[in-house]
Amino acid sequence: MLGRSVAVVREVWRQYNATNTIITAAPPSNRKSHESRVPDTKLVLALIQNFLREKRSTRLRVVAKDVMLLLQESGQIEVGISNDRDSAACLSFVQKCLVRKNFQRGHQLDKYVKEMIVAINFTPPRQILYIDESFIHHHYTRAKDSIFDPTDTLAIDLKPKHKGRRLCFIAGIMSDDPESAHILGLHTFADGIKQTTDYHGMFNNSYFTK
Repeated sequence: MLGRSVAVVREVWRQYNATNTIITAAPPSNRKSHESRVPDTKLVLALIQNFLREKRSTRLRVVAKDVMLLLQESGQIEVGISNDRDSAACLSFVQKCLVRKNFQRGHQLDKYVKEMIVAINFTPPRQILYIDESFIHHHYTRAKDSIFDPTDTLAIDLKPKHKGRRLCFIAGIMSDDPESAHILGLHTFADGIKQTTDYHGMFNNSYFTK
């Protein structure tokens, strides 16, 4: 009738008989602040920001697990990578930390698809220009993953010792409508002696504008 077990009622009745008072228990709730496994410090925030800045400069995808490994390697958190349960729990703390610090995930692909659907269904269909850049080294070979004998010194001597110059190229493909497309522009150039580590550095703003 009270919504409590017989054992609880008996315990409350026993306490009342012993003390002649009733102790009101606080309702069950989760209002306590729990300790986080991720330190809430400026050092941790700076580590994450610098890490994301470095990865964005090379266009590498970063997820919460990458941040977790970063904090582990820097000694900010302890996590048993081989322990799936502990690893999952720590990952959850890292995800909550990123949300709490207002970090966001990019959703450019969704935005791109939505805009493309509108462009394709436009009457008349809008012209769409696709552009991209890439590179290839002078001594690149498709047989690079071919089987070889490491003890054959003559064969090793034949292997190119340098990658050679980097040949960069950029192309634009114009899509007049969903049924036809053609190359609008193509430009190639061999970079100089000073090569940027990431080939994207060769396609700076002044080059692209030109």
